[in-house]
Amino acid sequence: AYWGTKMALNPNRVRGSGATAVSARLGSSFLLPAILIFSVAVPCQAQDAISEIATEDVDELIDEILVTGTRITRKNLISTSPLTQVNADEFLYRGITRVEDLLNDLPQVFPEHHANLSYEATGTATVDLRGLGSGRTLTLLNGRRLPLGSPYFESTDVNQIPGMLIERVEVLTGGASATYGSDAVGGVVNFITLQNLEGLQADYQYSQYQHRNENAIARAALSDAGFDPPAKSVNDGDTHNFSVMYGIGDGSRGNMTAYASYRHIEALTQSERDYSACVLEVLATGGWECQGSATIPDGYFTDFGVLANAPPNWDPAVDGPWPGSFDVLVEPGSNQFVPSEGHPGQWYNYAPLMYFQRPDKRTTFGAFGHYFFSDRVEVYFEANFMDDRSDAQIAESGSFFTTQSINCDNPFLSAQQFELLCGRYNLSASDTQTVFIGRRNVEGGPRIEHMRHESRRGVLGARGVINDQWSYDAFVNLGDVDLTRTYRNDMSVTRIARALNAVADPVTGAPVCVAVLDGTDPDCVPWNVFESGAVTKEMTDYLEMSASFPGDTRRLQVTGFVSGDLTAYGWVMPTAEDGVRVVFGVEYRDDELNTEPDAAVQSGDLAGFDHALKPVHGGYDLREFFTEAVVPLVQDKKGAELISVDLGYRYSDYSTGAKAETYKIAGEWMLNSSIRFRGSLQRAVRAGTIHELFRPLTEGGSASTDTCVGAVPRSSFEQCQNTGVTAAQYGTIWDPSGNGWGWTDGIYGGNPNLEPEASDTVSFGFILNPEFLPALSLSIDYFDIEVDKAIEPASGIFVFNQCLETGLAEFCDDIHRDPATGALWLGEAHIFLADTNIAFLKTTGIDAIADYDLDIGRMGELQLSLVLTYLDTLLSQEHPGADVFECAGGFNWPCDRPSHKWASNFRTVWATPWDASVVLSWRHTGKVNDLWDEAIARYDLGLDYDPMDIEAMDYFDLAATWDITDGITLRLGINNMLDEDPPLTVDCTSVCNGNTFPGTYDPLGRYLFTGISMKF
Repeated sequence: AYWGTKMALNPNRVRGSGATAVSARLGSSFLLPAILIFSVAVPCQAQDAISEIATEDVDELIDEILVTGTRITRKNLISTSPLTQVNADEFLYRGITRVEDLLNDLPQVFPEHHANLSYEATGTATVDLRGLGSGRTLTLLNGRRLPLGSPYFESTDVNQIPGMLIERVEVLTGGASATYGSDAVGGVVNFITLQNLEGLQADYQYSQYQHRNENAIARAALSDAGFDPPAKSVNDGDTHNFSVMYGIGDGSRGNMTAYASYRHIEALTQSERDYSACVLEVLATGGWECQGSATIPDGYFTDFGVLANAPPNWDPAVDGPWPGSFDVLVEPGSNQFVPSEGHPGQWYNYAPLMYFQRPDKRTTFGAFGHYFFSDRVEVYFEANFMDDRSDAQIAESGSFFTTQSINCDNPFLSAQQFELLCGRYNLSASDTQTVFIGRRNVEGGPRIEHMRHESRRGVLGARGVINDQWSYDAFVNLGDVDLTRTYRNDMSVTRIARALNAVADPVTGAPVCVAVLDGTDPDCVPWNVFESGAVTKEMTDYLEMSASFPGDTRRLQVTGFVSGDLTAYGWVMPTAEDGVRVVFGVEYRDDELNTEPDAAVQSGDLAGFDHALKPVHGGYDLREFFTEAVVPLVQDKKGAELISVDLGYRYSDYSTGAKAETYKIAGEWMLNSSIRFRGSLQRAVRAGTIHELFRPLTEGGSASTDTCVGAVPRSSFEQCQNTGVTAAQYGTIWDPSGNGWGWTDGIYGGNPNLEPEASDTVSFGFILNPEFLPALSLSIDYFDIEVDKAIEPASGIFVFNQCLETGLAEFCDDIHRDPATGALWLGEAHIFLADTNIAFLKTTGIDAIADYDLDIGRMGELQLSLVLTYLDTLLSQEHPGADVFECAGGFNWPCDRPSHKWASNFRTVWATPWDASVVLSWRHTGKVNDLWDEAIARYDLGLDYDPMDIEAMDYFDLAATWDITDGITLRLGINNMLDEDPPLTVDCTSVCNGNTFPGTYDPLGRYLFTGISMKF
């Protein structure tokens, strides 16, 4: 019924913001129960009708497997593209309960969203191959797509995949769009689940962190700032993980497996580690100190220099000397202003309240199975459900300098305060003064964002053989995600302004809001920010505001294909024995996304948000045709045991009007049983996501630097004039930084006119299994991925500097200054930076994988394995003709997170003769250089900056498993045995937390785990 409803709609529709969206909820609600009922009921009805399945047909089906990157079955796991395989044992050896933790340790993976982020956390966990972004990595479960991850971040959430289900993970790096469609630009991560489970399996694991707080730099900075350091030894961050699976059937006729899991992760704040307990900054002298935010508990008052410069018509001879500006704070314990410069209360340390590990409660359950109706028809299904609840916590909200004025007759002003703000400016009680107030709402507690993702997915399909030459596979894959997202303990910008606009009640003489007297807001309570400790609960209750950000996503995938062996038709090369094998298929996909922030969020009334969020209602569908072929050219010849070519093609037609063609040309040459060469050329295409196409324009945070500020601007008048500065404004625009580095705001959003981005991936290498050393397996592959017309937001720094230098309208038309002050951050001033097709991204490097098994006689066997990546280049160019930035071996803007030249994992498994295994692992990441000084030099920012390079890091992990009985296995282990501190940086971006890069480095110290598995 759902499919019929979908097909009855206009097939050429484009659904954007405000358009009618068809809900998939009805289909989702009925599909999952129907699968479960069908999988139990049909086998019971069919038992008598099915004759014994031919054993040879089953054996043939088992012998031939699908390898990630193709839909043509093979007799081995060797791929013509670089493929890294992670087996289920890795999860046991590492004590992993979060799938992303294991994948982030692979050299090919760049950490993105994970459990150790709190600020701007999405509540999801994503995979980013090659550093090209998770939106360019396709994540599959058994070769089929997973639901969109979150309404606010569409990349697939791997939280949906319980670790106990995984048999192996295949990581294919490089384009695979010809096989799977859009998104497979950086590569594919395919989670393969266990099949044909029999009986009951149960597992429990407990883990925690243990750390010695002995970071000399951090402890000295904490001491100098007067902060108490955390305890020397801590045990925290406990995690409990339960899972159970039950399988019925031996697989010859069918099997159904049901599973359930529960995971509870306890919160851990930055106050528990000395290196994260304060916001670290580097002094000009080279030392470190604790700094923080200027929005402080006792109130910070400034005019931001607006009053520092006399108006153009000011005549000192007539009007007297210009009073100048002020920059003061309330002296703790008083109602007096004192200069802020050098005062101990000048900065607020917001770090201790921020989560370093977000609390998380995840429940999953589902079932999957298959049943042979006959020797030609096998029906299969998958049903998955996840309920994941996670909280992000950051420091308290406040008045973040959003107010721009104060009435001089505010009754809370002391005489000294009135004189400093108003009296010395010749202002009376009836006047208003320009004042920006930074006052932290410490009375209200930290801001907490609760994120609950409920994910449902159902797959129903059939596969089998048509005749001796042809087989088929067709399935419907339907998934949805519902997000409940609430935000507590923020403050209302509107209420702050009303509460600060207080006067003496004409009747009682008590402070009262003007909004109460004029009837605008009868509930208004005056906010006394002019006296230390004077804020009451009544004031806080009025000012505080909660918000909600609900949303949902829906995804439908319908795919069908036939596979054929053309040997019997004579499609055989004269030099080969096997004929051509082909696949022909069609696919229909429909993605929908809806977000509905409440009125407070849409209006931008939340003080703790940089910008308003508008609702998104969008989606698109597409129709695709694809084909693949494997052509054996030479077989069983001297010097050519096998030479074959893999070909693939896909045509995609989007309802947005975009059309795309992708292809692959790959080949392998098996010289003999010892060495095999392979190579491929693949064209991948990615259309814009729903957010990239339909996201409304909203104001964001800092976009660039403005070198036209200050009394003596760093840029000339002619250059600044290009950016909108008038002659009267030049030399008068306030410099908030004090060093010629002005602030700017940006306007960000989607772009329905985006073109699909295209990428070309070239890879070639070899696989070595020498006869003289049969225990060795070695593969080395070179990769080269270039993305053209990549979809990204434009860079504010690039746009500003191009306008500054060239005056071209394509850049200068995007710069909008405040007409009164000339600033690029006050009022409606901004740089327009909607998503666009930038020039290109490019990455090249080498992957190496080696395995060696060493028999050590009566002591058992040693299994050695190495996964290594050398990253040669990771380039980005923001616009044709612009500078090209090299990110390989560096970090910081514009490259953000570390991109290591060298990264590797080496593991030794000792399989003892005593039903036990001992595993020692070595994880290595190479040195990365701070790139911010290079950006400063390129854009002539004129800043003094001492680069903070990060040295190479090495982690050692130890684990052991013991088969107590045939059905009971005990495991225990220690990751980061030496309790290495993570490297410190002050150049934190959105991927940074706690003065370091979690995900890239172990952020919390030594990780201890123990678990038990039982089979019945």
